[in-house]
Amino acid sequence: MSSTILNRNDPCACGSGKKYKKCCLVTARPDISPIAPNGRQAEQMLDAAIAHQKAGRLTQAEELYRQLQQIRPDLPDPPHLLGVIAHLKGEHRQAVELIEKAIALRPTASMYGNLAAVNIALGNLEAAADLLRQGLQLDAKHADCLNNLGYVLKSQGKLAEAMECFLEAIAHKPGHAGAYSNLGNAAFDMGHFDEAIRCYRVALSINPEDFATRNSLGVALKETGDMQSAIQEFEQVLVSNPQFGLAYNNLGNVARDLGQPELAIEFFRRTLELDPSQNKLHSNLLFAMLVVPSYSQDEIFSEHLRFAEQFETPLKPFWQAHDNLRDKHKRLKVGYVSGDFRSHAVAYFIEPVLATHDKSQVEIFCYYNNHQNDDVTRRFAAFSDHWISCGGWSDDTLAARIREDGIDILIDLSGHTRHNRLLTFARKPAPIQITWIGYPATTGLAAMDYRITDRHYDPEGMTERYHSEALLRLPMAGLFKPEAIRPPINALPALTKGVFTFACLNNLAKIREENIALWAQILFALPHARLMLGNVDDLAKPRLVDIFAKYGIGEERLDMHQKMPLGDFLALHHQIDLALDPFPYTGGTTTLHALSMGVPVITLAGNSPVSRCGAGIMGNVGLPEFIAASPEEYVKLAIAFASNLSKLDQVRQSLRAGNAIQSESEKSSFTHHLEQVLRQVWGKWCDTKPEAL
Repeated sequence: MSSTILNRNDPCACGSGKKYKKCCLVTARPDISPIAPNGRQAEQMLDAAIAHQKAGRLTQAEELYRQLQQIRPDLPDPPHLLGVIAHLKGEHRQAVELIEKAIALRPTASMYGNLAAVNIALGNLEAAADLLRQGLQLDAKHADCLNNLGYVLKSQGKLAEAMECFLEAIAHKPGHAGAYSNLGNAAFDMGHFDEAIRCYRVALSINPEDFATRNSLGVALKETGDMQSAIQEFEQVLVSNPQFGLAYNNLGNVARDLGQPELAIEFFRRTLELDPSQNKLHSNLLFAMLVVPSYSQDEIFSEHLRFAEQFETPLKPFWQAHDNLRDKHKRLKVGYVSGDFRSHAVAYFIEPVLATHDKSQVEIFCYYNNHQNDDVTRRFAAFSDHWISCGGWSDDTLAARIREDGIDILIDLSGHTRHNRLLTFARKPAPIQITWIGYPATTGLAAMDYRITDRHYDPEGMTERYHSEALLRLPMAGLFKPEAIRPPINALPALTKGVFTFACLNNLAKIREENIALWAQILFALPHARLMLGNVDDLAKPRLVDIFAKYGIGEERLDMHQKMPLGDFLALHHQIDLALDPFPYTGGTTTLHALSMGVPVITLAGNSPVSRCGAGIMGNVGLPEFIAASPEEYVKLAIAFASNLSKLDQVRQSLRAGNAIQSESEKSSFTHHLEQVLRQVWGKWCDTKPEAL
């Protein structure tokens, strides 16, 4: 998601489509301080310098400003605009000195705005907000200051206040495209995608050439499921600006979600060719590679190490020794970092842990890297001893806060998924750092000490060499909290309907042609069976129908459903007899939802964590007979269970009794074991010699 920001190389907040350094960062002529009538020569010099600056001829502009500063030291404009040039050149400290000198002579709202821009570049958001407010004291209707103050407030997670600023900017300047775009960004961050789309379209009606806002419109359309419209917007961005890498990245995200990971990887690699400095874009590539079986584990691991080499290695010289008290028995400060403390798949796994921590043994800090808040967020905040909303914080700021909080063990819940803060972890703010739950592979970081798993996901000796982390094997990799209000489990549908229904309700990103080829074999062997698929939109449906037809399966044997609310999704299981896991990226949350509704899952166990998630779940719930060791066995198991309805109904009834759902005592037992493992790695660190960094 792109934002209209105040850094010099980013799209200008006014919505012109130009870079900020070539637009509003250069003070507009009407804001120039008046020059006395006898200063005609000075005024001409100032006009010429401004013309040079707007044209990008900074050396000539700088020379004229310095001459003018000598001729008229009482004028604030030369130091002000010299400060702007210093900012453009990355000389931010000098910029601060120069613009402050100009303000001391005769302040204007634009001067405070430009000084705020410098402070944003330095990471001083509070100072920037104060400066913008001072500018607004001089001119309460200064739309750019209002818009930029809104941007700062949004970056601080103060979305409601930010939206007020954007609305006020629009009230004073109805044609302010940048304010509409930023208002859309704030609505997007709050999860109000339809409102974001409306704002982006207004902004584009004012300035159709603003490719950054058009890209944001595409992202919002994708979030609503309108993939075709999203693609059209991204492609139009690339017509206007073929070098705009985010559009390629977003086309990659669409391709991935439509089940075309190879195409997604092509887009992600193109993005990185244009801008290799973006860590989140590299993370998208890594995540997509997990789905494509043509990549070996060696290749995937090497790409993770390349990520670390590019983004972590330059930070290592700045790692600091940790002065945490080396007391093996003290109450541990444990920090969890995630952007998914909300209605999200990760929440199902981490909530029962947060709810059952022994607060006499651990002090819980939750660092929430998101602006979306819901009932789940509020529950998580209540479970924690300290709740820190850090969405929009820089990695330096967040790392400093973690160090200031004295965190002993810092746990990442994202890996290379969206909203991750891996570059915070790459700064090594805590003595022990662990990754868990959100990403079924290594992070690649040397700063990440451990990855939590179990013997099903990572059998001993199988995957250690593909991790930068040491593996911590728990009795099971985690807990799962099903929906409290869900439909009751019904009887096996095939017993009365005469039709056997297989299903795969996983995200299309996980479904590959290799899966369809095996499913076709199953359907051929069972003429009375059909296959239900979920998350199929109008754009994906024709492609899936064509692939099934390639393997001899007609559309009449497919039951395809679009994405639906969770309650409807769970109720859909009343029509399902047996679920089929995709591979190599097997299901996780979807599998556990199926089990909570009485539907077991046939899964194919691979040789990597991403391909063993299904095996881990089925093994942990005591149903290893549903785990296949080969594609051939996968087909045989599906046919065998579909041919033995009484056996399958017995399994369903055992799940009806709640055998796949942990009891409260089991949840407490797991969390207690987790705390023991955390205590063990803490004791190991206490026994090491203090770091000499």
